[in-house]
Amino acid sequence: MDGSRIQRRSRAPAWGRVAAVSLALLSGGCAQSDVREGAVLSGNSAAAMSGKPASAAPLTVEVSHTSSSSSSPFGDYLAGRHARNVHDMGAAADMFSRTLAHDPANPNLLRRTFYLMAAEGRMDEAMDLARRLVEARPDAPIAGITLAVEEAKAGDFTAAEERLRALPRNGFNSFIAPMLLAWALAGQDKPDEAVEALKPLAGKGGLKLFLDFHTALIRDLAGDLKAAEVAYGKAAPDDAASYVRIIEGIGRFYERIGEADKARALYTQYEAKHPDSSLMAPALKRIGAGGRPERMAGSARDGMAEALFNLASLLQQENVNEISLILARL
Repeated sequence: MDGSRIQRRSRAPAWGRVAAVSLALLSGGCAQSDVREGAVLSGNSAAAMSGKPASAAPLTVEVSHTSSSSSSPFGDYLAGRHARNVHDMGAAADMFSRTLAHDPANPNLLRRTFYLMAAEGRMDEAMDLARRLVEARPDAPIAGITLAVEEAKAGDFTAAEERLRALPRNGFNSFIAPMLLAWALAGQDKPDEAVEALKPLAGKGGLKLFLDFHTALIRDLAGDLKAAEVAYGKAAPDDAASYVRIIEGIGRFYERIGEADKARALYTQYEAKHPDSSLMAPALKRIGAGGRPERMAGSARDGMAEALFNLASLLQQENVNEISLILARL
């Protein structure tokens, strides 16, 4: 990786003004310079609320990889910290992994290495580290979330439910765990219990949007179209053109139940607010051709993936990039 050039790219947030509430919601969050589960989040609220990404200058980084035989744990640790600080996640993961080899039972090293491996997308290594971390610290939140998602992916929604119920409800887990628990219950054909599991989000300001949207997705998946329509109606934001995923979800529902005019109105409203965007072009073309889309969440695993994507988008707006990346990878 000698002389590798790393460019950070700013991306427009996907969830608009939802992030305006995130400072209040994420107290007990996770600082980026040294990720702590349970620390206080500062974030970049102004950028999130305005819809403008935080500025980021290009970075050039050179990392010299010495052979393991000539490296020292302290040198690897410092190199890993430096690589993390300049956003070279791959090099940081390698360096922390080498440091961890010298002190494999160190829970802080386990946590840091797990975060880096997961954020880098090296999920096989990350899963092994998550298991080790949970063995050392059973209430480790993000590691527990990771293992629950793995269990759900394998179709074992009962195990995922048990793990999610056991996790503490502080910091990020106060809103991540209820959303994933709801889908673990939906995966067991328990839609009423799934909707009940979302209710803790009702007291968290702007996160009621997630409650209504995922209630709609759960009812839709269960075939209760009447209840789904009511919940989709509640999820529709006042400024619908700011919420792409919700527009797509509600629009698909209207198309499927034969109310294409309502779907077209949502899509064209978005286009009017975003004349340079072509995001709604496929949906409008589909309506014109008389096509019918699939559900946004056609299975409980789809619903869990949607929840992870929504949460990753929210955290990205607050520059909680490491956790956001982990959720996106999952």
